[in-house]
Amino acid sequence: MDSLDSSVIIAGQKLFILQGDRSDSLQWEKYGFRLECHQGAVSKDTEVAVTALAGGNFKVPKGTVLVSAVYAISVSKALLKPLVIELQHCVDLRNTSQTGCLKFVRAPLKHPYQFSIVEGGSFRVGKRYGSIKREQFCCMGIIAEMSNGDTPSDSESEEGYETPPEESTEETHNDSGNGAGETSERTTSPINTGLSQESVTDDSNQKVQEVVLFSGASNVSNESTEDEVKQKPNEDKGVTLLYTGMMYHEEKKVNQWMTTFSVVRDLEVLQQYLENKHSKAEQDGPFVIFKYNQPDGILQLCLQDTPSLESGWTVHPDQSPMQIRQYVVDKFTDNPMCSSIHISVYAKPGIAKDPLHCPIELTGIDPSIIIYINRIPTLLSMIESTSSSSSTASISQTRRETEEGTFRSDIAHRVMTECTGMIKELLDLNTLVDKLLEKRIINGRQKNQITDQHCGLTADQRMDKLLSLVKASIQVNGQVFHLFVEIIKQEDTIITDSLAQTLLDNYRRLL
Repeated sequence: MDSLDSSVIIAGQKLFILQGDRSDSLQWEKYGFRLECHQGAVSKDTEVAVTALAGGNFKVPKGTVLVSAVYAISVSKALLKPLVIELQHCVDLRNTSQTGCLKFVRAPLKHPYQFSIVEGGSFRVGKRYGSIKREQFCCMGIIAEMSNGDTPSDSESEEGYETPPEESTEETHNDSGNGAGETSERTTSPINTGLSQESVTDDSNQKVQEVVLFSGASNVSNESTEDEVKQKPNEDKGVTLLYTGMMYHEEKKVNQWMTTFSVVRDLEVLQQYLENKHSKAEQDGPFVIFKYNQPDGILQLCLQDTPSLESGWTVHPDQSPMQIRQYVVDKFTDNPMCSSIHISVYAKPGIAKDPLHCPIELTGIDPSIIIYINRIPTLLSMIESTSSSSSTASISQTRRETEEGTFRSDIAHRVMTECTGMIKELLDLNTLVDKLLEKRIINGRQKNQITDQHCGLTADQRMDKLLSLVKASIQVNGQVFHLFVEIIKQEDTIITDSLAQTLLDNYRRLL
């Protein structure tokens, strides 16, 4: 069997080891994959290598659209009993009739990746995972079927094909009614998962017994015209796809940022791929999960209350109107840049002193929502406009005022959110963790999680996680904000004093 070709895009990899003497529940939630292994299903030390794919050239049956993420799975030893796999999909299931629209599909692991429907599998109302029991695997994923006879069968696409029976693909299978049984006439070669062959086999001569693909990624071709592709996701049987929007900032120069709002299907693999693709960017706010109001819908970003020239801030969209069409997101699932809006943000040195909190209304989606561009002028430029003596005096005065009072948790939380970028830039992660533990803002278990360099998170992501814990504590008790400011002051440098002063000034401004 050929290796994965260059069209596939690897988002992440993970290796699981099963013992067989006990039941195991393996969850890779970060990439939308779960695996259930019952006792006695595998031999001791069976290795399962999983590669999450963010894109590839995949073909699905007529009248369907691929709605799962993509994985390649190899198992080092033959299975003794079936395993249960669970894959995340991006369909909003509201009633039982909709669950019948979803099917598992399989295909040979070679180009062209043509998927055919597999019997079996379970999908539940209100749940975002489908499950199926299988004893052998090839290429698999989840598709949503269209109904009302409105399939693209009349399309003149040269790449179109009728759904082949499962037995007509590369391996011969014998499925039972629940989709659990499947046998293969031959074993397969290890795929290019990025892991060495020895890491997933007992010895260098042993063949890998199974390879699984789960795909919801890009360049999925089917037998439809462009207009029909646009209509697929939200028509027929009320099948509705969910999407995720994320805003992040990348600093181009001092006091100059490129703010980007990107939309992908609501799949963990694609969210993770988007984060990894912009690992140096600063995410602003939580993910926005939504559905388009209409088939072939349009998401419109509308700037509200743009800053005045006197404020020193400039917010300039790179395109107008700021629109992201649903069919573009569906067509280019592995290239979020095709479904992104870019906004240039600039703070004039010496003039822009207050934080920017610029609202953007998102319309054409359910639910409609307002997000905010939150930026802080570079601290050094703020220091340049203020003498160190006056700053020190102001800090002392504010210290006396705040030690005698209390802090409102809602305002303190907003200040922390607005100043997250500045805090990350100026404070050391390990020092901050120790001080927060000392003040009992976090506990020992949380400290271990934050300082674990082998947890799969970057230092920047671990700092985000730490500040999220602090902000959660502030929401419960506003005095945690006071403790946090005191921790910053203890660093006793001009920069950290200015940071502490900025936090307190912003708090007083919002009172």
